[in-house]
Amino acid sequence: MALDDETEPQLVDLREFLGVISRRRMTVAAVVVTVVGLAIAMVYQRTPVYTATARVEVRPLTSNPLYAGAFYDLQSAMDTEAARIASEQIVSGATAILGTPTTGSVNATVPANTALIDIACTDPSPDAARACADAFAQAYVEDRRATAMAGYDAATEPYTDEIRRANDELERLEIGLAAATSEVERATLLGEIASVRSERETAQLQLLAVPAASPTPGLVVGPAQTPAAPSNKGYVTTGFLAMIVGLAFGIGLAFVRERLDERLPDRQGFEQALGAPVISVVPKVPGWRDRSDAKVVSLSAPDSAAAEAYRAARTTLLYLAREGGLKVIAVTGPGQAEGKTTTTVNLAVSLAQAGTRVVAISADLRRPRLHRFFHLDNTIGTSSVLSGRGDLVAALHRTDVSNLIVMPSGPVPANPAELLASEAMDDLLAELRSLADIVLIDTAPSLVVSDMLGLAPKTDGVLVVADAASTHRSAVLQVRSQLERVGGQIVGGVLNNLDPASGRRGTYSSYGYRDDYREATGNEATNGHGGRAGNGHARGAHVQVTGRSGPKG
Repeated sequence: MALDDETEPQLVDLREFLGVISRRRMTVAAVVVTVVGLAIAMVYQRTPVYTATARVEVRPLTSNPLYAGAFYDLQSAMDTEAARIASEQIVSGATAILGTPTTGSVNATVPANTALIDIACTDPSPDAARACADAFAQAYVEDRRATAMAGYDAATEPYTDEIRRANDELERLEIGLAAATSEVERATLLGEIASVRSERETAQLQLLAVPAASPTPGLVVGPAQTPAAPSNKGYVTTGFLAMIVGLAFGIGLAFVRERLDERLPDRQGFEQALGAPVISVVPKVPGWRDRSDAKVVSLSAPDSAAAEAYRAARTTLLYLAREGGLKVIAVTGPGQAEGKTTTTVNLAVSLAQAGTRVVAISADLRRPRLHRFFHLDNTIGTSSVLSGRGDLVAALHRTDVSNLIVMPSGPVPANPAELLASEAMDDLLAELRSLADIVLIDTAPSLVVSDMLGLAPKTDGVLVVADAASTHRSAVLQVRSQLERVGGQIVGGVLNNLDPASGRRGTYSSYGYRDDYREATGNEATNGHGGRAGNGHARGAHVQVTGRSGPKG
């Protein structure tokens, strides 16, 4: 159990990482293609050069293998030997062999755990590169041979000097012996001669003990070959390395864009911004943005994932209604075309199908759309009742969906915000509470007009709708702040238009349609019928209301 607790955060982090890569795959791909393309272009623009390599074997300086380890540890000296390739004496030797200074670059490397040196020469001419590598290999071998001889001479010099001194001394003593006149003098000279001869013999023995210089302390084991292709045109290698670099930069840029992207990343991001639970995530429905085709997916496609999402939201709302006294719910969103009216309609249908008495009201008095989903006349509605120009009975319409009553918005008034904040709205909601188990109110966008600010305190809760492809986190935070300032209670959120196949999609359209929204004429609101209703739309008929005929404005 403890192991599961420890590994679960890592799995979540991996899923988040892969999610970012999936959502930003076009960014990553663009960076990779750009980096690889630039790298290939740079390789293409290079002046071709050729590299030839000669290999030399480094051997002990002495010819006696018994003394090789004592005189020279090759393994520990290989780096030093490779560095000597660039020394002045070897460069001079190579220049003498070539007859002219080399025009290319020379590099020496040691293969791991070997006594070999690879001498590589790079030159614009393939023949010059080969000649250069061979010249440096030969110059190194000759320098190595000279080093061996110099080492042998240095080792034998003390003994040869001693032998030469002894010979000179013996010559002097023998001359003296020939001229001696007494036996005592002869005996003394003979003793000295014997002593010098003994010293000479010792020096000769020591001289013989010095190992001779190796005739081959270095050997060219791999002459250079004339290169057939340039060494700086490795398209495959360059492309592969560029792809790795491009992936690193692309993934980094993807995460930067993810952090800077204001759109809602997922359900958790929406909940964090909203400060309330998300009661439903509705997948993308093709054509749902088509305002000319008001589609009730809960009726036209009851087996779809979207319809199931609305049923899931229904379950939560019924629980809140039963346990928390939630009865009047306003549905709003930051901006236009985020699906608040679609959400209101489908929630109303789903609740009604569960046997709940539902009244759906259009409180979007500026650009109403609720009546289109049910193909209702919009001549009399919410604005009519609130202004006293129509009664409640005429404004309410039954639909083909059992238990569902709809109130359109009515004509566009001159003062929608004031009507929604009026006492008449209090009276209207009080009347509707007696008619229904749940009242759903479709409202205007909260960040566009102030209508919602006066209406929110009159409700039991507010449901905020956002679009996964266009709603910004800052917009949700602003809606939350506005509602909290006026005492509105956010009970949950609905995240629309989530595309599970491709992650977040769509471009953000700002809320700069305020003037267009306010200047909408009342033609659409008063002519009543709007566009053609899609499959599953419910036609309405007026409903009888017991009690007063309607609130006074």
